[in-house]
Amino acid sequence: MSSQDIDIEYFQLDGTIPITGSVTRYSDFRFEKHFHNHYTILYVEKGVNVGFTENRSYQVHTGHILLINPGDLHAGHSLENEDLIFKSLRIDPDIAHRLCVENEVNTGGDIYFDIEPISDPGIAHILSSILGDRTACFHTDEKITRLLVPLISKHSNQKIRRKYDDHPVERAHQYIHDNLDKNFSLDQLAKAAYISPFYLIRQFRRKYGLTPFQYLRNLRIEKAKHLLETRSISEVAVEVGFFDQSHFLKHFRKVEGEMPSRYTRGIRTSN
Repeated sequence: MSSQDIDIEYFQLDGTIPITGSVTRYSDFRFEKHFHNHYTILYVEKGVNVGFTENRSYQVHTGHILLINPGDLHAGHSLENEDLIFKSLRIDPDIAHRLCVENEVNTGGDIYFDIEPISDPGIAHILSSILGDRTACFHTDEKITRLLVPLISKHSNQKIRRKYDDHPVERAHQYIHDNLDKNFSLDQLAKAAYISPFYLIRQFRRKYGLTPFQYLRNLRIEKAKHLLETRSISEVAVEVGFFDQSHFLKHFRKVEGEMPSRYTRGIRTSN
């Protein structure tokens, strides 16, 4: 890649919430003044992004986030032409408003994000995780909700309105148990529990110590451990609801600390 080249990779996130992402890499390149019809959530992975939005200048350092509103005139370049890598999500305004309604965020007019760069390790971790692992539908939807609702409520002109009781959480808990081997999205789970996705995640974790996705994963792994005594790994992966065998192996190791084959040999040896 020459000094004037720019490399942009586009991708579509898996999940029921339609969102496009991109990875941009360059050094000696300058974006001219332009605007978009969507919200942009930009995360700098390497270098420093220098630019302006609506005539307000800024520097977005590694690990920091910048929010750009639809119609905002902006431009940017790398500090001192050093290597710059940033990842971004493009959020359609209709999607942002839909999430506000579902999560009881008071939308008193259009959503307008603050222009100042954000230094928030928690939000940055969620955003980095979304951009780094885009394969699990339920997991992606959950993380998108966990990302957008705090951004909207903490860094825009909108505010959270009210809280919920524990009854919807119990309904979600039962729904997960009843549909353990089925694929369903965070949105489907929230609708079944009559609660918004954002509050479902927060209240569920408060009561059970895990997010709905983590709880579902653990239930599936526990069921898989029994099935592995008589079934092949590929059969078990499908039966307990994992997308494919590679996802099953990845999550099994995260929970159990070892691969299913080693776990099975240990069980058989102990018997």
